This record gives sequence, C-alpha cells and structure tokens, in this order.
Amino acid sequence: MNLLEEIACYLKRKIPIFAAENLEVSNPLFEQIKVELFAEFIGGADEGYHRKKLLEDITAFLSPWAYKEGEEISLGGSIHKSVILNFVEERPYVDFVTDFKMHHYLDDRQNMDRLQHS
Repeated sequence: MNLLEEIACYLKRKIPIFAAENLEVSNPLFEQIKVELFAEFIGGADEGYHRKKLLEDITAFLSPWAYKEGEEISLGGSIHKSVILNFVEERPYVDFVTDFKMHHYLDDRQNMDRLQHS
C-alpha cells in the first residue's frame, strides 16, 4: 500500500490538477491460465518423469522470471493458445498432443470471472 501511495503522489505532481482528482493507482490484475492436454511421449520414455518434466517446462515457459535470474516480469502482455500448444509440441520428449484446452481465470478481487477458451 505504501508503494502505491508513493506512486500516486509522484504522478499527482506530474499531471494536471483536474486529472489528479480522479487518479487511481492499483496493483495489476492477476490472471491465471490452466492448460489441459493429452500428450503422447516418445516410445520407451518414462511417462511419469516426462509428465512432471512437461509440467515444469510449461510453468517455466509461462513464468520465466521465476526460473531465470535477471528475467523481468512482463506486465500487460498476452499469450495465445497456439503459442503454448506449439511450445509443448516442440518438446523433444513429446510425440504428439491431443485434446488441448486452455482455461483463463481473471481474479479482480471483487468478482471471480471464469473465461474458458477451448
């Protein structure tokens, strides 16, 4: 809250008075996605190991700042279902993918809306 107040004070000094009256500073909205898919792994592969590896790879792909030193958090971006599907299909241990679904959840702290993209 202190940082948000500091940002608001700074901005109020930089913008016209009539705009400062309506200035509202808040945290970005948290958005979450859930991916469901069926992946067939390359023959002879350890399915349990590769299932866990795929989950880790997808998570690192979607939130690189949590896995790579010095990686910046990207705000205001977007990700398309096809990009995630392509990422999964390019894993060297994945033979093919079917039944791919991506669910998008928006948490605005007042209202939990669920948008489903299939």
